[in-house]
Amino acid sequence: MPKSIGEILEQFFSGQLRQKAPLEAQLWEIWYRLMGQEVAAATGRIVIRGRRCTIHIKDPVLREELRYRAPEILQAFRGAGISDLQKVEISY
Repeated sequence: MPKSIGEILEQFFSGQLRQKAPLEAQLWEIWYRLMGQEVAAATGRIVIRGRRCTIHIKDPVLREELRYRAPEILQAFRGAGISDLQKVEISY
């Protein structure tokens, strides 16, 4: 039986849908929460290959700053429950 919009919204706001969402969707949500709207707006895409996460940043200055913070970003993702990641790369 299909779920109503109300049921889906209730699951979303209670956090139940996050556990079922694809990994990329979870990473986007965490990325937005950690980095804020401005950094998220400069983000092209987030790609998962194996245990590596590549985050594509459009702004060259921001990209360089985030490259230095990649180990910190990896720890933040792990702290948010994405424990399978081994490496975070910042790319164009």
